[in-house]
Amino acid sequence: MSLSSTMETEIPSSRRIFKAASKDLLTFRSCGIGDLVTFIIGADKVPIQVHKKMACLYSHILEAAFDSSFIEGRTQKYELESVTLSAFALLAEWIYTQKIERPPSMKCRKTTGDKSSHSIACSTSTDYVALWILAEVLLKPRLQNLAIDVIADIGTAIANKDGIILAYEETAHNSLLREIFVSQATWTSR
Repeated sequence: MSLSSTMETEIPSSRRIFKAASKDLLTFRSCGIGDLVTFIIGADKVPIQVHKKMACLYSHILEAAFDSSFIEGRTQKYELESVTLSAFALLAEWIYTQKIERPPSMKCRKTTGDKSSHSIACSTSTDYVALWILAEVLLKPRLQNLAIDVIADIGTAIANKDGIILAYEETAHNSLLREIFVSQATWTSR
């Protein structure tokens, strides 16, 4: 008995990872995932490419833009001038995995006196505030929920003035993000 016949009898065909080669093999291009779109990020206009199918799959806003006769549809470029590279990296991670990276447990409050940890934690929370705002623009409430969970876990909303300023500059007066900051300020100051 050969090794191949032993393998075929031990593993049912429904459980095999590799199937016999056929003319209908799927490739990135045949699935449409080979097409890339370019996001132009920040004031420095840094170009970052993402698979179009993935970007459009999770955002009707992006799908409408890239599949339109508007400039985004013609050029396959989408400009996000007020977005930071860090916030866009978090968005790209979510587009591909439906998860966002949770930073190491850090507190923005100066409990240990370690200024570098304090600075890192504050800038990290600002990235998640920026992500929340970007998710609002793209109409992705699930992503907003993930971002706010991280902001709350870091515990930096009240201590991080840059995040608060960003939230107030980039959101409407009735924004839930603003309400969260006010609520945290109220409960932390007691």
